[in-house]
Amino acid sequence: MSKVKLSDLIPDDRNANVGTEYGGYLLTQSLQQLGAGRSILVDRNNRIIAGNKTVETAAAIGLDDVQIVETDGKTIIAVKRIDIDLDSKEGRELALADNKVSQVNLNFDADVVDELAIDFDIDVKSWGFDAIEPEETEIKLPSGEKGFRQMTFTLSDLQAQEVETALKLCKKKNDFQGTGNENSNGNALAAIVAHYLSQFNG
Repeated sequence: MSKVKLSDLIPDDRNANVGTEYGGYLLTQSLQQLGAGRSILVDRNNRIIAGNKTVETAAAIGLDDVQIVETDGKTIIAVKRIDIDLDSKEGRELALADNKVSQVNLNFDADVVDELAIDFDIDVKSWGFDAIEPEETEIKLPSGEKGFRQMTFTLSDLQAQEVETALKLCKKKNDFQGTGNENSNGNALAAIVAHYLSQFNG
């Protein structure tokens, strides 16, 4: 075993999972309240194969230390939390959080999957990637009072820059009180769309 810093790890620059906003929120809550559980996976050069979102979130909340266990794939590696019993509030809560974050923080980028299939001759259909469409997922907030949907779009670099600029300008001009949505980007996008539609309805 060896110890390194989180900054020594290299993120996957072609990670097919773009994640979701709600999944990122839950991942942050889990790491902050319950600590690290599931391990990540790196290659021989410390490039991250699995766990990119975990590393991003850990860095954001100040978790710096990484303990590396080397293996050739022929041995199952178990991460042992010596401070937790499964049949305790913390143990069961960590198990639930782990499963829920895995469920809601998965959002595949269809373009990246297609590129990887071509560049590395991967039969992605054999892994269940029959037809990947942009995700539109209904999200229930912790209060359970309102339903939200996560929507993902694929844009060119120029389009993305224009969208980001428009969102920033809209957020400076509006306070979005009373929308029931705490996401500033979502509020700004909805305001821009409403303004656009008003040109046809006015």
